[in-house]
Order: sequence, then C-alpha cells, then structure tokens
Amino acid sequence: MAKVGWTWAQAYTSTPSTETPVVNYYQVELQPFVQAQANLISTLFLQNLWVNVVTFDLSQFKVNYYLSMILNEDFKLCPALGWETEAIGYQLLWTTKFWNCSKTLINDLADFSQQWTGYEAKYFEECSQSNNAEVILIDKSLYTAKVD
Repeated sequence: MAKVGWTWAQAYTSTPSTETPVVNYYQVELQPFVQAQANLISTLFLQNLWVNVVTFDLSQFKVNYYLSMILNEDFKLCPALGWETEAIGYQLLWTTKFWNCSKTLINDLADFSQQWTGYEAKYFEECSQSNNAEVILIDKSLYTAKVD
C-alpha cells in the first residue's frame, strides 16, 4: 500500500501569556505526506508432506513535510519548513508445518480390495497438519522516528 496526499492546518491564536509581549498571529501550514506499508507472502505447499510460508512485513509508516507561514499582528512574515518521519520497521517470519498421515495396511486378512484396490481406496486415509513452528528470522527497525 502506498498513499500520497496533503493536509492543511491553520490557526489564529496568540503567543503564551507567560511571554511578553503577547502577540496575535495567523499560521497556515501545508503538510504533504507519503504513507507506505507492504506484506509479501511466499508459500510452498506440498500436499500431504510439507507447508512452508515465508512472510516479509514492512510496518506502516508515514513521512510528512511541513511548509508553514506565520503572519503576526505587526505584519511580519515568518516562513518555515520541516519534516517528520515515523519509525520504519520490518519483520521476516518463517513458518513451517508437516503433515501427519496414516494408512491402514491390513483390515481384513481375507479381503485386501477394500484397502488397496477398492473404490474408496486412498494412498493416505487420514491426514492433518502438525502444529505451527514460527521462527522470526529478522525483526528490525530500518529508521527511527525523527522530526526536524
């Protein structure tokens, strides 16, 4: 997922009363941003034998840019620009399962047709997957959050 866009922020307010002199000002700010996230899954499936899944997960992050302008009551103009990024992290996960299967070799000593050549005969009569074994191969942060 990749998303681009922008937001506008504006405010008409004054500086804190603890600072002197108190000045009224108007601020308008354009905030263009890029937001991204990825999830890739590779599956190897061998029926009645093995299932192997490798997952790469890039966590969602957002990068903002700020273009700001402040106009105070004395008609002084103050332009500004900056940027902010959220932490960018990723994870590589490996999951494997095996199959538990069984076959009845002999059910009736006088008649082998049921098990081997009959209409309902199967290579494996019962199969189920084993438990999940998840292994986190990599869990890292590519970039820490910053504001400038």
